[in-house]
Amino acid sequence: MGNETSKPGEQREGDASSSIFCGTSGSTPVRGCDIFDVFSTTETTRVKRRSTTLHLRQARDLERQATNLQKTYEWDKACALRKKALKMKEDVLGADDAEVATTLNNLALVLKAQGKFDEAIPLRRRCLDLEVSIFGQDHPRVAASCNNLAGLLKSVGNYEEAVPYYHRSLEIFEKSVGGEHPNVATLLINLAGLLENQGKYEDAEPLYRRCIKIRSNVLGTDHPEVATALNNLSVLLVKQGSYDEAKEVCETALAYRTRAFGEQHPSVAESLNNLAGLLEDRGRYLEAEPLYERALQVYETAHDPFHPQVAIVLYNLAGLMKAQGKYEQAIPMYQRVIATKEKHLGPHDPSLSAPLNNLAWLLKEQGKYSAAEPLYNRSMVIRTSVYGSDNPEVATTLNNLATLAYLQGKHKEALSLCRRSLIIAEKVLGADHAHVTGPLNNLAVLLYEAQRYSEAKPLFERVLAIRTKHLGDDHPDTNISRDWLKPEGWPDSGFN
Repeated sequence: MGNETSKPGEQREGDASSSIFCGTSGSTPVRGCDIFDVFSTTETTRVKRRSTTLHLRQARDLERQATNLQKTYEWDKACALRKKALKMKEDVLGADDAEVATTLNNLALVLKAQGKFDEAIPLRRRCLDLEVSIFGQDHPRVAASCNNLAGLLKSVGNYEEAVPYYHRSLEIFEKSVGGEHPNVATLLINLAGLLENQGKYEDAEPLYRRCIKIRSNVLGTDHPEVATALNNLSVLLVKQGSYDEAKEVCETALAYRTRAFGEQHPSVAESLNNLAGLLEDRGRYLEAEPLYERALQVYETAHDPFHPQVAIVLYNLAGLMKAQGKYEQAIPMYQRVIATKEKHLGPHDPSLSAPLNNLAWLLKEQGKYSAAEPLYNRSMVIRTSVYGSDNPEVATTLNNLATLAYLQGKHKEALSLCRRSLIIAEKVLGADHAHVTGPLNNLAVLLYEAQRYSEAKPLFERVLAIRTKHLGDDHPDTNISRDWLKPEGWPDSGFN
C-alpha cells in the first residue's frame, strides 16, 4: 500500500543544474541555485580599499583552495579554510567591506552543503544587509544575496519567508538587466522549485515554461541549461499526472544533453534516470530498468560508489526492484542510499525521508514490523519539520503508517491515519490526482474489512476511474482496481 514511487531523478532533491551564477560545481542537480561569486573581486573595486597586504593575498589564496576542495566535496576542509579567510579579511579590510560580504556568502554555501543551516542563515542575512548598505537596494549583488538567502530558507522548509526574497531578487534583476536575461531565467526556476515543494504545481508550471522560453531565445534550444529547465518541467508534469507530455519533454532534454556532452556525461545520466522514472510510472518496468542501469554506470564511472549523484539513481533503481517484487535486491540499495546521504548531508536532511520510507515499506512486506515502524516515524519527523503538515510527502508517510497499523491489528488507528492522509492529498493535489489513489484505495480496503461495504464500494470505483484516466486500461494498478470490483467477490487484502 502506498509505496512512494520513485519520481524522475528523485529530483525533489533538485535538478536545476549549475547555471552561469550557480554556486555548485559539476552537474550535481540542485533545485534552487545559489548565486555565488557573481562579481569578482576586481568588480568591487569601486569601494575604496586599503592597500593589499600579505594577509589579504593569503586569505584570497585560502579561498581558492577552498573552491577546489568543494569540487571534490571535501566540505569540512573547505569550511575551515573559508572561516580562516573570513577572519583574515575582516582584520585587514574591516567587517563592512564588499569583499567580506562575498566571503560571507561563500562560507554560507559550504555550511549549507554540510547541512548546517542554523549557521549558514545568519551569514546570508549579514551578507544581504552589508551589500544593501554598500550598493543600495536595487543593485544586482543585492538580488543575488536575496536569491541565496531564499534558497537557504527553502532548504529548512521556511517557504513563506523565502518567497518574498525570490520575488525581490526577480524584481531587481528584471529592472537591471531586463526580463529576458539568463539571470532572470535562473530566478524563475528557483521560485518554481519552491512552489513545487509547496505542492503549488499550477503556480510553478508557467514559471518553468517562461524559464525555458528565455533560455531558448537567449542561449539557443540546444543549450544545456535549456535541457535543465525541460528536465525540471518534466518532473513537475509527472506530479500533475501529465505523463505523455512529461515523456516528450524528458526525451527532448535527453537529446539536447547527449548532443552537448556526449553519452558518458553525468547530465546525460540524469536525463536517462528521469526517462526511466517516467516509464516506471507507466508500468513499463522492463524498458525502465536498462535506462536506470545505464545511468548508474555513467555516474559510478564519473564518481565513487558513495557519491551523492550515484545515490540518486540507485534510489530509483531500488524503487524499480521494489515495484517488481525483488525485495532482496532493493534492500541493500536503499541502505547504501541512506548511508551516502547521512555521510554527505547529515542525519536530518530532507532527502533522507524517501529512502527511509521505502526501506520501511520493504521491511513491512517481509513481516519485520518492529524494524519498519521507527524508520517510518523518522521519515515522518523529517517531512513534517521541513514541509509542514499539509504536504503530499507527509500524506505518503501517513498512508504507509496506516498500512503498518492495519497489519499489526490496529484497525482503528489505521483508519484514522488513512483518513488524515487522504484529506491532505486531496487538499494539496486535488480529488482526481493520480497520487490520491494510494490513501483512497487503502481507506476503501479498511472500510471493506470492517464490513462497511456501502462506504467502501464507491471509493473503489473512484480509484478505478482515476487510475484509468491517468495510467490507462492496461496498467497493473488499474487491473488491481478492476479486480476489486468483480461481481464474484473481492480478494482478502487490497493493500499493495
